[in-house]
Amino acid sequence: MPTRAILPGLVLLVALLAASRGGQAAGDDGIAGTPARSCDVAEHGDELTPLWNWRLVPLAATSDPDSGLFEALQAQRDGRIEAWAKAVRIAVQLPPAESGALFTFEPAAPSWRYRAEVSEDSTDGADGTWVQCAAGEHVRQRGYRLWKVELPASPKQRWLRIAISAEESLAVGSIGLYSLDPEGRNDYWVVLGASIQAQSIRNDVFKQMVAERYGYDPVIFNTGVGGWQTKDVRDALPRILSEHPHARFVVIHIGGNNVSLNRPYPGGEREIRDDLVAILDGIVAAGRVPILSRLSYRAYKWDPPVPPEENGSGPYVTAIYDPLIQEYCPLFFDEEAGRGIVDAYGWFKSHPQELAGDGIHVNEAGEMSWNRLWAEQAGKIVYAASEDPMGSASEGAQSEEEVRSMLRLESDVLRVEIDATTGRWALIDRRSGQRWPSEGAASSGEAGDVTSL
Repeated sequence: MPTRAILPGLVLLVALLAASRGGQAAGDDGIAGTPARSCDVAEHGDELTPLWNWRLVPLAATSDPDSGLFEALQAQRDGRIEAWAKAVRIAVQLPPAESGALFTFEPAAPSWRYRAEVSEDSTDGADGTWVQCAAGEHVRQRGYRLWKVELPASPKQRWLRIAISAEESLAVGSIGLYSLDPEGRNDYWVVLGASIQAQSIRNDVFKQMVAERYGYDPVIFNTGVGGWQTKDVRDALPRILSEHPHARFVVIHIGGNNVSLNRPYPGGEREIRDDLVAILDGIVAAGRVPILSRLSYRAYKWDPPVPPEENGSGPYVTAIYDPLIQEYCPLFFDEEAGRGIVDAYGWFKSHPQELAGDGIHVNEAGEMSWNRLWAEQAGKIVYAASEDPMGSASEGAQSEEEVRSMLRLESDVLRVEIDATTGRWALIDRRSGQRWPSEGAASSGEAGDVTSL
């Protein structure tokens, strides 16, 4: 639709936004200035919702081996270098990024190293003056790992180039470029856990599941380490949060190894509870949103065996995890059912065929289910405010074209979403979540229906 078709409605809605800003100043009830405790940040429902349009489109991009990287990044989707070589080189020209940029990549090799450099005077990604901005060496543990290079804010165009090498051939996937949000509403997730999370959570799988269900475009960084107990996550939390300063959601599944060593309940109960409280407090204090899962079902084969469930993780779930989820993450707690919404215990008890032979870890189907638990059960809360951003009757996730055609304007009280293709708009009260959608697409020169306001 031509731009002029939405201009009258756009002018009106901008005016409403301006009025809402004034009303906020006049009638402030003090909530905005109140420090958040626990998951209170999530109790203002729409404030939980991250940005859906945070991709940064590069001005140019090259790779060796050649992979069509520029076309992928221009289309706002992840690139992948399938050619299996011992060295991969990537160069991307970034537009100005006033709040900083995030570049992601996931090498597939047992061990590898990388070096990242930035240039403000290069003309082609090869010439010019280059300054190293990141470097590292990685020995792959079990599981999948998304890596990143963060670039500070800059009003200038610049080039980023990365060289990745390994002693054997490698491929590189999940190559993405994102613009960091100054208000912290990045669709950026971090996983805390032990071996089950380490083996299961994959950025490409989780991203696809979220995109198919909600039309969003998250990144998820898996920091799980096999053998970790609650104390290990507690001790590592400051480091992990400092390594991911722009993360918004921190999902947690930890404590199974504590249970294995101390069961049956109440063995080890005090340590698990104290560590989880410290972990949740630390996440909240850092301004992030914690999402705690119920501990997974564990069908122990050795004495004392499970069943009966009194020998397993069930008593720990009901006595420790559910109360902490209710206290710290109320949006992720089902009050009617009296349990956490991300229910790994219920899922794997009902689907024991997805457990590995030891009854604790998971097989390939279980790995997919773990991604689905986070994407569906946590995602339905995180993305609930914008499952259908335009208030339409259409079903399914938005396509990339629909996402890119949407305009978004915000104040402290209201948000306006306008579909530049159809002229359809929605006005959202950011505190209550109430919506006033237009009743139809605007015709040329007409605004959407505002009589319901």
